[in-house]
Amino acid sequence: MLFRSKCARLGYPWVVSALPLRLERSDVTSWALIELTSKCNLRCVYCVKSSDPEENRRESDFPEERILQVIRFLKGRGLTGIYLCGVGEPTMRKGWDRICRDILSIGVVHNAIATNLARPLSDDEAGVLARFELVHVSVDTADPGLFSKLRRGAKLPTVLANIERIRDAARRSAIRGAKLRFSMVVSDKTVHGLREAVQLGLDHGVTSFCLAGLCKLKDVEGAFNAYPVNTLPRPELENALRSLQSAITLARGSGCDILVYDGLLQSIIVGLAPATHDMVDRKSTRLNSSHLGIS
Repeated sequence: MLFRSKCARLGYPWVVSALPLRLERSDVTSWALIELTSKCNLRCVYCVKSSDPEENRRESDFPEERILQVIRFLKGRGLTGIYLCGVGEPTMRKGWDRICRDILSIGVVHNAIATNLARPLSDDEAGVLARFELVHVSVDTADPGLFSKLRRGAKLPTVLANIERIRDAARRSAIRGAKLRFSMVVSDKTVHGLREAVQLGLDHGVTSFCLAGLCKLKDVEGAFNAYPVNTLPRPELENALRSLQSAITLARGSGCDILVYDGLLQSIIVGLAPATHDMVDRKSTRLNSSHLGIS
């Protein structure tokens, strides 16, 4: 278990039973980041599951008997937000939909989940996701072929069909439904198609976008490897910056939120400095302080 100021990260192999022993470090826990499982149905080329054999073998679940106990305890410390995320894919956890229903029933004000939506959802599962405040969906590109090369094991049409199931579930239940966000890893392979990826999201009811630069790990043998944007030659880097600005303009012009992590933006600007320092509206792309995505 990792305690930080106003935030607790919960998941095996963190020692959940040690939770009360470190409270002197903070008197408030606002957010809990919970990894339901380390299991994943994909092997994305830039994920540690693909590059680290030990992590690839790790298959563990957060002990179910402790999940609600810990959340209720943290709620007494001022918990206002839960984010179900981690290296693993939450929907790979056996009984994940029932567990999520129980978590949502506790009544923590803000709740979010990150998922790859790579396997077809049942109507009941889609209904559970529709009850979250925010659903982060891993989509980097509008190109189905490129999508499958980068997110190995996933097919873009399946992801989009699941998004529509979630929206349909909200309509059937007459609820507002989850806010949908594309969480996008921007690399040399995807940066030139950012506008198309944002448009794809808009076409499917996505109202929020988060763009993060690729954090390069080891190359994956035999895979279609991706690299950070700043490895592009200068002419392509100039086009990359224009692509980023175009995506931002499209999203903001459609009334949507778009967050661009400073690391991505700065890596491009530094690579082009000083000539293109003013090509992008930095104020419009600055990472929001509520970087978990719920405000």
